Amino acid sequence: MSLSNLTIRSLSAGDAVEVDFTIPGDIIVDDSTEVLVYVKDENVDPTTETLQVENSDYTLTGAADVNSFHTTVTFTTAPASTDKVLIIRSLPLTQTLDANANSSLSLLDHETAYDRIVAQVQQLQEQLDRSIKLPLTSSTTGLELPEPVAGKTVIWNTAADALENQSATEYFDRVTAEYSVTDGQSASSLSGETFDGTVYTSAVFDYEIIRGTTVFTSGRFTLQYLNSTWRLEDGGGEGSASGVTFSVTQSTTIAQLKAALDVGAGNGTIKLKRHYYAV
Repeated sequence: MSLSNLTIRSLSAGDAVEVDFTIPGDIIVDDSTEVLVYVKDENVDPTTETLQVENSDYTLTGAADVNSFHTTVTFTTAPASTDKVLIIRSLPLTQTLDANANSSLSLLDHETAYDRIVAQVQQLQEQLDRSIKLPLTSSTTGLELPEPVAGKTVIWNTAADALENQSATEYFDRVTAEYSVTDGQSASSLSGETFDGTVYTSAVFDYEIIRGTTVFTSGRFTLQYLNSTWRLEDGGGEGSASGVTFSVTQSTTIAQLKAALDVGAGNGTIKLKRHYYAV
């Protein structure tokens, strides 16, 4: 047979009554290894997926005669209403056609071998479709996940070219931007600190203002997009104790964060810790 059907999996809801669930797609070889059956309990947190055992939890049925393939998974006990039933093709990734010089192979033997190859490709594609992928235009290559570390999360590094483990404390204490300020400067844009109101509704920052090696003041502020206008909400200090005033300008929906330094305040550094954007 030709194998134009791309469906190799189905996800169905249990109802505590129905025991028969249709096998998705085309069966290549009527064998118990061809499908895997999972039951997912959505009534627990986290949800669990349990591989079912043929001839114990379910049987394969629906073959009209010895020349027909099975079409149905029949459960011994109907899956509960909180369960989801996943049936997916699972052919072993092996080549079973033994075409040696003395073999006598029929066209059906060749057709079945071709069908198995296409079915195996479809299985791999299904797995790729569930994988995390970079965009087609991405220039990032060789991306790897770090080894799991208890109590840490995976985030992009500061160069945005690799993933790394960080704890919540490390993440929130990480400086995401640093700007030099000069004595008496007028309000100047902090490059890179722009926000589009069609994308974000707010941005939260912690900041430090430093003279030499001394932290003169620190605090938090929020940019909020409300009623088509970007507003700076002072969370405490706003830098005025060290002569720095934050402000925001807007062009259409785009906000630009700025900073000004009082005359006589001396040169210094603004360190921003951008916590999150609200979308």
